[in-house]
Formats: sequence, structure tokens, C-alpha cells
Amino acid sequence: MAYSVKYVGECLKNGIDLYPLIERDLKKGNKVVLVCDREYSRRVNLPDITSVTDFERVYTSGDKLFLLTADKNSMIVGAQFVFASGTPEYEIYTKYDGIYSADPSDSPFARRLEKIDYDEMLEMCATGYNAVNAYVVELCKKHGVALRILSYYEPDSLGTLIKEVMGVTGLTVKGIIKEPDVAIVSLRNIPDVTGICYKIFNEINKRYPLFGAFKGAKVETKNRIAKSAGKQNGSIW
Repeated sequence: MAYSVKYVGECLKNGIDLYPLIERDLKKGNKVVLVCDREYSRRVNLPDITSVTDFERVYTSGDKLFLLTADKNSMIVGAQFVFASGTPEYEIYTKYDGIYSADPSDSPFARRLEKIDYDEMLEMCATGYNAVNAYVVELCKKHGVALRILSYYEPDSLGTLIKEVMGVTGLTVKGIIKEPDVAIVSLRNIPDVTGICYKIFNEINKRYPLFGAFKGAKVETKNRIAKSAGKQNGSIW
């Protein structure tokens, strides 16, 4: 028996009709397993759907449509079912029809990626992409299961496939993640003297606590670049 496992947490949060997401698989005779946190389970309005919290009932039941729920981290639970059932692909539904090279709402030049490597996806998760749980990506990499990111607005789209991509050579930029909470403070044309950047920024912070004024803020990086003979630029963010 073939399974189709779909994480629909974002769909339910946004009041999306689930039937277009499952229609094709039901016609094929597949068992369809929808996954979400238990707090959203009451929003599921599909006939003949069986709610389950364990895998065994999915295997033994003659039903075709299931709702697999967990108190939290249901995306991870869905991935665990994928591994246990031998399903080759885990579908995750988001706003966009895949992963883009930049935020489509900000850049008209953003393009959808047909496929991306597990490690590249993990890098994007580490720098701000949050539609996919990074731990889920790590688990799928470990078990050799592909992830497909799809749009709940366009369920027939191909989306983006996350898998082990072979034959990639050289350094290729796949995507850019925006970090809106990062600020840069720069000084230009200051004397090129060892330790002067630290002294200046330390004095500024004493008189005007730039970073202490924001809860949770911290200095991530200092950068010092000599511009010309005797001068340098200093930045902190």
C-alpha cells in the first residue's frame, strides 16, 4: 500500500481547504496521512477522516484518509511516520510553491528552485528560513527521504524537492535570507591604529547603550577594513 504523507499545519492556521491537496492521491488509491498539531485538528473539515495518534492504526485500518496529530512538533512526528512506513517523500505545504532564491514578496527577481541539497537547506534554516523545521531536514537526510515544499494555493505545482543533489561542483549561491532584526553601525576614515575600533565602540556603548537598550540584542560581528594609507573603516552588527 502506497502512502502520501502531508504536513498541513500552515494550511489549517490559514483556513485553507484541504480537499484539493488530497484529491489526486485518493483517486490513485493511496492512503493519505495529514499531519498537524492537535490544537488545529478541529479545523479539519473532511468526510471519512480517521484521527490517529499512533502509526499502527494507519497500517492496520482499511480507511484511506487519516489525520495524524501530536501535542507539538507534529512536523517531526510526520517525518518519523514517513521513515517507519517506507514512504519515499514527505510533502510540506506552505504559502509559496517551493523555495525561492529570495523572498518573492520583496524581490521581483526571486526564482523558484526545482531542487536543493539537504545541507544547503540546513544553511537556509540556520539563517532565517522557518517554513521547514531544520531537525526534519536532518532526519530526512539521515534516512534518505526526500522533502517536497509545495504551496497550499497551488497544490498541483511541482514545488521544490529537497534531497541529496549529486554532481554539484563549485560554489553556487542558491538563496538569500533577509534578517530584518540586524543593524549595522559603521565608522569611516578613522585612524588605522590597532584597537581603535574597540575603544570607539566601547565608549559609544557606555554613553549611548545602543545594544543594551534592546532586549536580547547582542554584538555578533566586528569588522575592520583598511581603506587607504593611515585610514580604516570599522563596522559592528
